Amino acid sequence: KGVTAESLGELGGSLDDYEDFMRVAVENAATVGGDAGPDLKLSPASKKRKVTDFYKKIDNRKKMSKTELVESNYRKMMDEEAGLEKSVVSGYVKFQPIKLEKLSVSPNNFLPLNRNKVNEIADSMLNSLEPSQLVVSVVPADLDKFERDGTCDKFWVIHGIHRMEALKKLEKSKKLQELTGFPEDGTIQCYILKVSAPSLTNYFNIKSNDLTVDFQSKTSNEGLFFVYRGLLRSSNDKLQSLEVVEKICFSRHLGANYLTVYRKVAEWPVDVLDQLLCVIEKFQTYQTMDATARGLKAKIKRREANILTNTMFRQLGNCSPEFFKNAHAGVLSNDISLKQLLVESEAANQLSKTEIKVLNIAGGIEDIDTLNRKFPDKFTPEVMKQFVGAEISGKKRNVQGQRLRNYVKCVKLAMSFQEPVVLETFKHWSEITADKLDGFDVIVLNASEKNMEMVNYWIDSLCPGCSVKDCCSIVLILDSGKELQEVYKRLEFRKDEPDFKINPCMFKKERSVPNEENINENVIFSVIFGKINIYQGQVLTLNDLIKNELVKVISRLTPPSGKVAYVSQGENRIVQIHNDERSENNEVQVTYFVTENELPMLQRKFLVQIPDRDLKGRNKETLHSTISSNLKGDEDSNDEEDVSDEEEDNDAGDSDVEMGSQNVCDPEGKHSDLTKQPSTSKTHYC
Repeated sequence: KGVTAESLGELGGSLDDYEDFMRVAVENAATVGGDAGPDLKLSPASKKRKVTDFYKKIDNRKKMSKTELVESNYRKMMDEEAGLEKSVVSGYVKFQPIKLEKLSVSPNNFLPLNRNKVNEIADSMLNSLEPSQLVVSVVPADLDKFERDGTCDKFWVIHGIHRMEALKKLEKSKKLQELTGFPEDGTIQCYILKVSAPSLTNYFNIKSNDLTVDFQSKTSNEGLFFVYRGLLRSSNDKLQSLEVVEKICFSRHLGANYLTVYRKVAEWPVDVLDQLLCVIEKFQTYQTMDATARGLKAKIKRREANILTNTMFRQLGNCSPEFFKNAHAGVLSNDISLKQLLVESEAANQLSKTEIKVLNIAGGIEDIDTLNRKFPDKFTPEVMKQFVGAEISGKKRNVQGQRLRNYVKCVKLAMSFQEPVVLETFKHWSEITADKLDGFDVIVLNASEKNMEMVNYWIDSLCPGCSVKDCCSIVLILDSGKELQEVYKRLEFRKDEPDFKINPCMFKKERSVPNEENINENVIFSVIFGKINIYQGQVLTLNDLIKNELVKVISRLTPPSGKVAYVSQGENRIVQIHNDERSENNEVQVTYFVTENELPMLQRKFLVQIPDRDLKGRNKETLHSTISSNLKGDEDSNDEEDVSDEEEDNDAGDSDVEMGSQNVCDPEGKHSDLTKQPSTSKTHYC
């Protein structure tokens, strides 16, 4: 209708093409539903159909859990028609006695032979021979001759290798005939299998070992590295060898974490892989420094092989072949243990991750060596170790990440890097005079029975000057509620002074502690007094844990560009009051007055560049810098990374500094003797 050969020709077509197109269109339309013909009309049912009705429905099955995935892999491997399991099962031929002299260890067995286990079995056989020990599984050395003649002059043992070697040892020492119950004709019962592929013989050996109880230990996870190397040597096919190892993993119900390790190690160069096997063999036979670890005496007595822990196996997967190649000689020479090598590898990986983050922040620089040449001594490994664990973006962004950004920015702009706090030491509280504290806008005093007399002196000396200052907030943290009433009595006559305020402030304790009256106190009592100004938010009477909330209280009391002082009670229980994040518009100087015993721990926790001198000594030279910290914001900045990997705080256990959720202990268990006379020399560290 209106379509002619001439009009189609002008468009580059033909009448035949047009008729074929219309025919196909009509045929397909009729299939959907409707009467085919010149006047095509679709049925009402066809008009109601959706486009999605003509597509294959999406499988909305729930994603399998790790356990279900492991079981699914196992079932697939077992049910595979041409797989390892069914190939081995179908390879059984018959069961017959074979002379011991015709048996030898299969050259396709890649698991190392444990001579200690051979000796143990031989001794056991002499004491009491178990008939089941005289049953092994073999394959004909010449499979073609066996299939043709039904016999063979030599058989390879693929399971029961240690038992067969024990019998050979007894035969060599002429003690074989002493075995009660051993056949006089010198034969042992053998299951004969018609298999020759190394993949099948090793699968059968490992599967049988896993099922055996007597005298056979379960093959260790690292044992599969030997199997992989043997398969690779015989087939020179990396992919096929790894596939066999993976299927063995499926049969052993090993999960994805183990598969990942095998896949990573399979990518190692062959020479490094051989070095790994050499180290593992010495490790398993207690010839490395790892043999001194606790709990190994019983395993050595039972003649069991030493095996890698799950943590060591995971760390091995994360170890780079270059690192292992450079460090493995130390394990073989017993300079370091394999465990120490893997720990150092993990630390090197963490350092490498930190260096990558530095390059991301710096921008435009391809490698860390170039950055070190441009800024000498600023990005050395020693400096980078201070920022390990830093997260610079995303939900995991943390305080370390912000400090790393600040550090890189300062270096690039040729600015003097500013540490987050000032640390000043004292030997007795009397060194901290009222004149020294008078220059601060917010003062945090930690009271205890030992320094209560000095606390009263500070209160009496600082309160009169509060009225003449724009801001002067004193936060008194009490060791127990029994001092609270005495403090209120001392402050009572000042409450009528202009702008002088007294506000209670309490923090929840992690656990209740009985006081002298045997009343459980579940809060830490504190009092805020002076000329109090709240610059943001509100200060609550009852707050959560002090290690999380004190920094927020201080930030709300501190004016922009203000100064904050924290006076320790000298018992290694310091609560962080500064926020490591910085703001150009709101810099607050924070000074911690601490004892010399508390100083090293605070340097590790608060400073980026730790002084490399003995900081515990007295009469040190003054080290000074202006150090700022941003106290703006109420959010808790203690975002922590997951930990596999990760990632643990290596300084945990050094002190009782409370920062976020970290608690640490005094490394030497010492406290300053603050009852002695004050010293004339002071140390000021930054």
